[in-house]
Order: sequence, then C-alpha cells, then structure tokens
Amino acid sequence: MKKLFIALIAMLMIPIVHAAVDVTYNFDQPIVNGSVYNCLDANCDQVGPFSGQIIKGMEVNDGQITIRYPDTLNTHGYGAFFVSQGYRPLEVRATWHTGGIGGLGAPQSVDYEFTKYPVTCRAVVSELIFVNEVQPNVPLVVNVTASLDAQTSSAFELTNNEVGYVPQEFIQEHYGADTIVKMEILDSGSVIHTQQQEFSAVNGNSIVADSTVPVQFIYLPSEEGDFTIRVTAQVMDDQCSATDDQSAEGEFTVLISQPESQFYTIINGLKVNNTHPRVGEKVKVEYTKITNHANGVTGPFTPVQTDVTYTVTNEADSSIVFSQSRTLFANPDEITPVSYSFEFTPLAAGVHQITVDGIANSALPTNNPEITDKESMQLNVIGTLSHKVVFNVRSSADGNGIFNASVSLGSQGSEFTDE
Repeated sequence: MKKLFIALIAMLMIPIVHAAVDVTYNFDQPIVNGSVYNCLDANCDQVGPFSGQIIKGMEVNDGQITIRYPDTLNTHGYGAFFVSQGYRPLEVRATWHTGGIGGLGAPQSVDYEFTKYPVTCRAVVSELIFVNEVQPNVPLVVNVTASLDAQTSSAFELTNNEVGYVPQEFIQEHYGADTIVKMEILDSGSVIHTQQQEFSAVNGNSIVADSTVPVQFIYLPSEEGDFTIRVTAQVMDDQCSATDDQSAEGEFTVLISQPESQFYTIINGLKVNNTHPRVGEKVKVEYTKITNHANGVTGPFTPVQTDVTYTVTNEADSSIVFSQSRTLFANPDEITPVSYSFEFTPLAAGVHQITVDGIANSALPTNNPEITDKESMQLNVIGTLSHKVVFNVRSSADGNGIFNASVSLGSQGSEFTDE
C-alpha cells in the first residue's frame, strides 16, 4: 500500500540565457500524485513552501506533471516527490533555473520510471523479551500471566540521496510498510496458541522506513512443559516485488510452581545494531542473561556463572559464519539481568540465523533438571545493489537535448543519449 522511495537526483541544468523554466515530468504510470518544496539546507532535511508554480498537477491521471521553476535558483534547490500506487516513491533534488534572467525559457521534458523494491522485502524481528509478569527473574509458572515484548523493523530503508525530508502527506501510505506480526506458541513443533497484530496505512500505523515499532502480547500458560515462542513479521505491501517472512524465537519452560533445587537461565532481548547490514559490514549483537540456582520453592536464589555459545549461520548453505563459547560472570543479584554483546562480519548475502545458548556453570547441588535457554533471530544481509542512472545532457543556449552526447565517468566508460 505504500511505496518505498527510490533515490534519484534530478539532472542539473546549466544556466541558460532565458527565464523561468517549465519542466514536464513524464511518468510510466498514469495516476501520479506529487508535491514540491524549497530545500532549506544542504541535505534538504528542512523545507519551505515552493517559490515556483504548479502548471499542471499535482494529482494527474495521464502521467504528466508540469512544474515552473523560478529564474533564480533557491539557495539549496528544490525537493520534488512523486508517488504512484504500488511503486516506490520518486524523490528528486531539482536545480532548474535560468540564472536570474526574467521571462519564460524553453520548456523542458524529463522521463521517470516507477519501480518496485529491488530486493526481497523483509522486516526484522528482534529484542524478544518473554517473562513471568509477577516475577520476571524466574521461569514461567502455570496460570501466571506472561508478557511478550518485541521490536519489528520496517522492511524499507531511507536512501542517502540529498533529499532528507519525508512529506507528511505521503508518509503512511507511501513510506511505510504494511506488516503483520504474529506470535505463536509451539509444543514439540506444533502451534498451540497464536495472536497477531496488523500495522498498515489503513490503520494509520504502517512501519515507516528506517523505523522500529514495539509489539506486545500477553499469554497465560495452562500446562507445564518445554515450549517455543516464535514471533514472525510478514510484509504485505504492494510496493514489494517479493517478500520473505522473518522471525525471532526462544525456548521456555513452564513449571507447576517456582523452581526448586535446580539451575535456570533466562536469555532475552537478542538484537542487532543494524537491521539492514551489507556484506562486509560488522554487526553487533546484544542480549541479556540471568542464571540462578534455586535452593528451595521460596528461595534463596543464588546467581551463578553462565556458559554461553554464540552461533551465526548462513541459511542459504547452512555454513557457520561465526561461532564462539564463553563463560560469563554471575549476575550481580538474583533479579537483575546483565547485558552482553559480540560482533561478527557477514561475508555473503542472504538470511542469517543468530543464536545464543545459555547453561549454568556451577557445582552447587541440585535434585531437579536444569532449565537452559536459547534465543535466536533472523537477519538478512544485503549484497551488492545496482543503480540505474539516466544522464540528460542539454544545450546551454536553448535547453534542448543534445543528440549523441558522450558522458564520461573516469574509468567507468561512457554512454550516449538518444535525444
């Protein structure tokens, strides 16, 4: 329902000896809406009212919008935004002008193409925190409410294209990703409970590019045993040419009463510092842990050391990207979890599985089985992206296109215009 924006810089026009410039934007889609502003800073993060005129538009059904740019260039140029249902928004940094000469110069015409998101749309789920609401520092207990908190990142990201401003009139419908977030409780691989929340432009809460939204669920366990909780984000946006579900999950144990004569570990909050990493970019992973020895039903609880194992796997070929085992100090008390982190560098594109396993490291006596913990999340690593660049070479005398002009980019080769 909304369209992620593509980074486009408008072609720079050499000042011509005429006047205000009428520029007609020709699009490959008939129904187009737009808006244009004066940029108030170098990155166009702040904008003001447009100092030119709208000759035709800004809502059209024939794929053409005409904007009259003033003869004198605004200090930081202009930001123009165009949207069409089912496609990424176009953002244009425009610098059309005529050097301050009055009158009306030769009309100009430029072509733009709307596109879908170039890679598979994925929304990362992280910071899964599943705790006993009454006593967050102990495992879940039958008929005691448990709360789940998680973070879901937008499938879309902003592009550094010298147009930092995002028009508020387009932000939900065109800059946010419609996403469904589903929580499932599994017993031996079978789903026994499910809940979901919908984030959409229709609801006014689509997940805007480069943002993360919290999700909360409540669950009341009714029987003891070992279970898995899984939170999955499903992107449902017509701007995407393809989508892929992403999830985070954790193991948990439900007791009939509080732990007694046993060790238990609780791992929560697994997250990364970048939900859209590129190949070769270092990723920092963080989480919290608490490991205690329970002496009796009512305590005391004694903090003990934790043995943890970190594993990062590329799901495409099941290759291990990173693996490390560590022994962590006991937490300062039986209530407060402690944060830890590690880093890895992905060397290939694709979905990666990040897992943290934790068990107690202590010789204190026990009579009951240990409760271990494991939490994992999926993270997509983006490979090399290609960019389509269109050069528009025009005469400084009359503004008309120059046929067969050559554009050289150092050692990158050249292309020819057909205007």
